[in-house]
Amino acid sequence: RGWSRKRTLDVFLVGFAGYIVCSTAVLWAGVSLVGVAGTAAALAALEAWHILAHAPKGATLRSALTPEPSPPPAEPAPGHLVEHLLELAREGVFEFREFFSQWFYGADFSAITREDAERLVAYGFFYAQPEDLPREQRGELERMVAGMEEHVGGFRPPPPRGGGVRK
Repeated sequence: RGWSRKRTLDVFLVGFAGYIVCSTAVLWAGVSLVGVAGTAAALAALEAWHILAHAPKGATLRSALTPEPSPPPAEPAPGHLVEHLLELAREGVFEFREFFSQWFYGADFSAITREDAERLVAYGFFYAQPEDLPREQRGELERMVAGMEEHVGGFRPPPPRGGGVRK
């Protein structure tokens, strides 16, 4: 399902090789018919036409654009972003466990607890610790983490609070 990396690379290489072969043939034909100066002039005219014909109306240089400001930290990001990420993961766009592990410096996914996930999501979306969230945001946090848990089959349970099993 979907494109594999190897297949994508193969398509890229075939396309690139085709471009090189076609470009070489056209340049060789141009130089042999009208010489180097004539071919250079024809390429310059073709490039100018391409820019004029395909430039969007009212286009602005990217350097002249002013980016939209980021939301202030007091304004929470919507929870549907997590749902969208999970949807992309289900479609095979990326592997969620690997993606999520990168937020923990590449830690093995099996070492990440639900509490770790809650802390990351609370900070990333609400700019706060989970225990500092109001009830409404706490509920949204719970739904977001539950969606992740459902997708990955659960997080590692937290370690026992009393230091583990005693003999």
